[in-house]
Amino acid sequence: SVPASYGGLRSNDAAAPSGNITSSQFPVLAHLLAANAKWSSEVTDADSGYFKKMSLSQSPNVLWIGCSDSRIPESVITVSAPGEIFVQRNIAK
Repeated sequence: SVPASYGGLRSNDAAAPSGNITSSQFPVLAHLLAANAKWSSEVTDADSGYFKKMSLSQSPNVLWIGCSDSRIPESVITVSAPGEIFVQRNIAK
């Protein structure tokens, strides 16, 4: 979920802030990084070799050419795991 205080990232913000990312500096980015760390920890707890296996190769059987619309994540609507679909996103109208 998006934090109630959504905001903080603007086009004129520094692209690579120095030091640790804090909630007060970049609340949206801090939220995303915290969620990623939680996900990574949960995946590792469930399967300690997951990231090693994922790093060895990829050979998806599907090429998904889709719109870059963030509301339509192919892995969600197809219930696919990472590595099952090779994705090419394009801006379309």
